[in-house]
Amino acid sequence: MHRVMVGPATYENCRRAVAKAFEIFAPEVRAKTVLVKPNVLRAAEPREAITTHPAVVKAVVEYLQASGAGRIIVGDNPGIFSYGANEACFQKTGLMDASLGHYMNIGEEPESVPFNPEYMDAVAVSRAVLEAVLPRAGRPHFFFHCSRSRKGGSLAS
Repeated sequence: MHRVMVGPATYENCRRAVAKAFEIFAPEVRAKTVLVKPNVLRAAEPREAITTHPAVVKAVVEYLQASGAGRIIVGDNPGIFSYGANEACFQKTGLMDASLGHYMNIGEEPESVPFNPEYMDAVAVSRAVLEAVLPRAGRPHFFFHCSRSRKGGSLAS
């Protein structure tokens, strides 16, 4: 069964929304490897609302640190306009600082994973994704999203 949390939040008070989301969905993160994957489409200033806002990423990382996560990885492979420019994108968006030292270029260590042979035999997937508790098939998937128009947040599992 899928569950979604929607509630009022701003970037200034998103820590409360993040804490509430973790309280409701209660993933076990203590001593686990957790991947925080912000949506980094391209190098953009936070005010452009193109990437996950750094305040949300920072709130998630701080919560994971306080919850005893064993290893926290913050990373993404930016989209078409900035593909391969991970560090530059994280710097410009403010996500490097928001990662609190947990940034990792997750595109550097791909592993071949069997796929659907009708399309292709295998796909390259980041080792960090494969080793993380979140996201994984059969495990909760957390998505934090703040809408520009209503300043809300949602979390799905």
